[in-house]
Amino acid sequence: MTGGVARSFEELDIASREFWKNASYTAKLQAIHDALAEAWTLQGRNGPPPRFDGSTWGILKFER
Repeated sequence: MTGGVARSFEELDIASREFWKNASYTAKLQAIHDALAEAWTLQGRNGPPPRFDGSTWGILKFER
């Protein structure tokens, strides 16, 4: 857990970018999962299923 004070939206943006730059892949994947689940809940279970669109989240193809 990290904390601090952002005195402007610019400082908040910088802190957010720094947080996600240093976040583990597990934390990033969990955040994507949580965002999809929340979007599905807000749209209702009878709405369209959530999509895991790689272009939206900047996920690249895995290549061997």
